[in-house]
Amino acid sequence: MKKYLGSSISAYCAVMLLILSTFSIGFGIFAVSCERSIATFFLLAMCLFSCICGILYLWICRSQLLSWGDFQDKAVYVHTLFQKKFSLDYEKCRSCGIGMYRHAFMNSQNSILGSNVFFIFMSLDYFPEKYRTQINLWKPSQRQIKVRFSKKLYFYLMTVLPKKQAMMLKADYERYIK
Repeated sequence: MKKYLGSSISAYCAVMLLILSTFSIGFGIFAVSCERSIATFFLLAMCLFSCICGILYLWICRSQLLSWGDFQDKAVYVHTLFQKKFSLDYEKCRSCGIGMYRHAFMNSQNSILGSNVFFIFMSLDYFPEKYRTQINLWKPSQRQIKVRFSKKLYFYLMTVLPKKQAMMLKADYERYIK
């Protein structure tokens, strides 16, 4: 089962970074082609700088924004653009469970405007509980991944995970999802 290792918000950020970076370059070139002055060259430099910053951010956060997981019987194989493929063996995972964060309007945690976004996480290290309700701050790496929760993925993982990891995931499912 192949799955994007982010949420819809992560995919939106990745797409918008590419669009805005491309748009800023186009805008800067258009400005210089209309009139050649110090102001338009300065505008072009600002557009180039914003494009470089956007692409640099996309590069730094590529494990969070540009990753896909291929969930197999014994391991998940993670594919990230411009990075070597790696895998996490289910048997070696010390932590496996469900985390969430509140995606709310203007970061108002108690607001009725917003929703809870759930993720399934797997880690070769122990999971720090302080990230359980702030999973968006927990950064993926070659030792840990998170993927947006879906029932289809959950039930698939329950069939392929070793008993210990399946029990951890089931306990979190009954605690946070049900």
